[in-house]
Amino acid sequence: MLSQPQKRISVKKREGQSLFFKIVYFFLLFAFAGVVIYILIFSLFLRVNYLNLEGVEELEYEKVYNKLESLLDGKYLWIFPKDNFLLVLSGKIKKELAGEFKKIRQVEVEKNFPDTINVKIEERESLILWCSKGPCYIIDEQGYAYAWADFESREIKENNLVRLVDMSAKPIDIGEKILDEDYVKFVTEIREKLKRELNIKISDEYSTTTKLSEVIKINTNDGWDIHLSSQIPLDQSIRTLKTFLEQKITDEIKKELEYVDLRVENKIYYKVKNSDEEAPTLDKDKVGDPTAERVGQDNKKDTEE
Repeated sequence: MLSQPQKRISVKKREGQSLFFKIVYFFLLFAFAGVVIYILIFSLFLRVNYLNLEGVEELEYEKVYNKLESLLDGKYLWIFPKDNFLLVLSGKIKKELAGEFKKIRQVEVEKNFPDTINVKIEERESLILWCSKGPCYIIDEQGYAYAWADFESREIKENNLVRLVDMSAKPIDIGEKILDEDYVKFVTEIREKLKRELNIKISDEYSTTTKLSEVIKINTNDGWDIHLSSQIPLDQSIRTLKTFLEQKITDEIKKELEYVDLRVENKIYYKVKNSDEEAPTLDKDKVGDPTAERVGQDNKKDTEE
């Protein structure tokens, strides 16, 4: 049987051994955690080796890719590498790319373990240059003004965009919805359909009195204008114009045309240069009928109102 002093020595010995094992345990635990952290954060195992970019069409691929690479360059807090697979922030990539390149509508980021990042972008479709009170803005297919127009940029030079001038000269803001989708579609189809259906070539610059107006004025290369309404289907207006030009207007008169007004459904107004009458008016159903009446200036004004 152990004496009291011996018991105390035995207890202290066991406590010492327990403390030693605890120290060893925590040392090994921290060492293991350190190795895991090193492997996950600092080793080459999880470094991004493959960075893929898709969806670039009109933007300069090299510029977008360089921006993407720059987001993975350097370190967080001067310690943690940004190109570590686990530390790549998808949200930051989306925000930075969309902020740098206004033409980008959407960014998708896919991470494939352990070292691949796939980035796919969707570009806005540049359709119209909206010019109002000095600067011009690029309008996308949804009618949003997403960027100022740089006329030296590839985006504008290579796309042959229609320029729509707002005669009211009211200022607009970047990101503002200027036009609805149907209006954008109407405007962008005018040039192609007039060329295809009537072989009429027009200027790339149209005008409207205000962004709320349905009226669009177009200048033909032959020196006369066409006035359209976005409320009347474009195909219908073109059919009306085609019938009018083929059945009522000779080549000689066509050379003297000042404008043809198609803003009133089922009617055509037109004016010949140096004519005293403001505009004759014809029912669409009577185009080609020699008995169609001419209406003077007062009647023209009443009809427009």
